[in-house]
Amino acid sequence: MRSFRVRKVHVALQTCESEASIRHAVVALGALDKQPSHHGRTGHFRRSSTDTAGQHYCHALKEYTKAIVVGKSVVGHVACT
Repeated sequence: MRSFRVRKVHVALQTCESEASIRHAVVALGALDKQPSHHGRTGHFRRSSTDTAGQHYCHALKEYTKAIVVGKSVVGHVACT
């Protein structure tokens, strides 16, 4: 029997196929996971000084922005109908 966490990941990946906002959010999380950063005293992520880490961070921000834009358009469309 698969664990609860594995089932959640499986459902999230299936949802990525049909929901663009979820897909962009998952890609953003994946990019942040690739970034070797750590928590500062404030608890917020700090950017790493390496070029690759900066690229992952920038890609994550772009994908997260897309997720918000697409999500807002879906919510706006549903609210209007």
